[in-house]
Amino acid sequence: MKKKIGAGVFLIDKKSGKILLCQRSKDSSFSMCWAVFGGTFENKDVTPKKTAKREFWEETDVKSKFKISKEPFYVNSNRFIDFYTYLGISNGQPEIRINEESLNYGWFYINHLPENLIPGLGEMIKDKMPEIKLFINKLVDSNY
Repeated sequence: MKKKIGAGVFLIDKKSGKILLCQRSKDSSFSMCWAVFGGTFENKDVTPKKTAKREFWEETDVKSKFKISKEPFYVNSNRFIDFYTYLGISNGQPEIRINEESLNYGWFYINHLPENLIPGLGEMIKDKMPEIKLFINKLVDSNY
């Protein structure tokens, strides 16, 4: 079995410092778990970053522009998938229209995340917590 490539966007609202997560639908893998908006690589994507952007737009229908990191913030690898997570920055909380892949979505403070996070996301947050907090504080306190 060939290992899959996936990617998603860990979107942070620079005004509030909150993070956007989606709750996966009942029919999806890891159903009911909270995750970043993202998905699997398609040949048309060329790079994981393009996968992250495409999947984010498909799953949120966000029309407003947001910034995304040049390089992945975190790569979670297991025997099934290499999942690339990119940091995204929005200037406020854009209107979200989820598709059938998600049951719900929410904006959360980093210290008040839902408990049922998808495998890999919890590890990323634990491993990168000091960097995430510092980044959020810089965003909220600046005109970035």
